[in-house]
Amino acid sequence: MGYLLCLRYYPEGIAALAGIIRPYLEHGLVREGMRKIRDKFLSPDHIGPKFVADFEEITDMDDRELIQRDAFERVDNLMRLIGLN
Repeated sequence: MGYLLCLRYYPEGIAALAGIIRPYLEHGLVREGMRKIRDKFLSPDHIGPKFVADFEEITDMDDRELIQRDAFERVDNLMRLIGLN
């Protein structure tokens, strides 16, 4: 879940983080890794956002829905900014 912490707390924001990541997408392993992350966060109901809610031990269904939506939107935003949407 370290990548999600970066998305939430990177001091300059997600756009700046995308600017750091974008040049490394030329490397096959980086691109593959980012695609694997993207594939787990294709919607709030995919496994990635569910893992986030599980990791944070959220049991209330309304809170889980909010956490999953937030996780999805952050990753989706990053993927759009680096061109992997």
